[in-house]
Amino acid sequence: MASSKRFCPRCGGEVPRYAVRCPICGLARPGTGEDPREGGSHEAVIQNLREQAQQHSRVRGSRPRGGGALEGVFTLIQDHPLTAGLVSGVAILLAGFLILIFPRPLADPPAQAEMLLRQEADRQQAALGQVRQGEEAAARGDYPLAYAALNRALELGADGERLRCLRGRAALELHHYQEAVRDLSLAVGQRCPVSWGLRGQAFEALGHYQAALTDFRQAVEVLPPRSADLPRIHQAIARTSERLGNLHQALEALEQALASGRREAETYLFRGRLKEQLGNEEAALADYGRALAADPDLAPAYLRRGILQVRLGRFEPAEADLRRAQELGLTEAELFSHRGVAYAHLGQTEAARRDLEMAVRLGAYEARPALKAVAGREQALQRLAAAPPQGSGSRIRSSFPTPSPPRRPRRR
Repeated sequence: MASSKRFCPRCGGEVPRYAVRCPICGLARPGTGEDPREGGSHEAVIQNLREQAQQHSRVRGSRPRGGGALEGVFTLIQDHPLTAGLVSGVAILLAGFLILIFPRPLADPPAQAEMLLRQEADRQQAALGQVRQGEEAAARGDYPLAYAALNRALELGADGERLRCLRGRAALELHHYQEAVRDLSLAVGQRCPVSWGLRGQAFEALGHYQAALTDFRQAVEVLPPRSADLPRIHQAIARTSERLGNLHQALEALEQALASGRREAETYLFRGRLKEQLGNEEAALADYGRALAADPDLAPAYLRRGILQVRLGRFEPAEADLRRAQELGLTEAELFSHRGVAYAHLGQTEAARRDLEMAVRLGAYEARPALKAVAGREQALQRLAAAPPQGSGSRIRSSFPTPSPPRRPRRR
């Protein structure tokens, strides 16, 4: 589509479509029958342009806008050389200030990109080195060093389920349970199945037993059937179930732990304690015996078996077990209180008084009635032993009453 605008070939001004002559220089359009030589001179053309410019300024207003302001600046620079120098100096200062704020890279783009790639590779290599250092420290049991190295790896940008699992385990061993829960929550998945069990331990330490039980059960589902961690997870299920009051469920978990190959003394001791709470004393005694067969120096097994035998009235084996528990280093209040009762029933009043007094000092205030009874019995025995002799017999013989002679019947 042809444009409706036309321009004069002499002055370059715009000519209306239906005009015969140029309104600026007066040049006639070809083919109109007008003399093309007629029209204004050069001075007339300049004058006409000035009039149109003045008219345009009156229409737009006295203050130029947009591009007019810029044209005024350039006109001021051309008319005043001193102003031009000042403006140039300001422009140079502004350019220097912008260069300081936004420095231009010295290297060319390909070299700069290669430098950035090299820096990224160095950073990744340093992070990988910190992860390896953390793994080695955790394998040695140096969890403070492992925790510090894994923190540096995270600061260098390394991340992932494996790294979170390692740091969560280190935090768990350092008793940072809240942080362990956060890390292990990011690590749970197929790449780190042990994270379920570790997070369950953190929940258990925080007292969230139901959440811990849920995580332990999930760990049983995701771990391989022959995993070495399964017996430990079953024991954790039994432990949290006992905390929640589900003794039968805890006993079932211990049966699974024994079935998976964890036939350790602590497992038998735990099962015996559960059976004792459920009222199956003879089975509990059998489990305590199995625990001591697996570990003859397991002091808690001697303690539990001795206490149970005191309750069953078997005072001589109870005293032997409790004495052995004390020889292995136990100094608990219930040891002295139950052994004091055993001594009292065995007639060893002085030893019973000593043990019951020790139990009360350690906080077993329920032993006070037994101590009072033993003290009263001891005083009674002392009074009996200190009684003066009667007749010509010995002191021991005179302490017992002599039978009186039979009375003769009265005569009527």
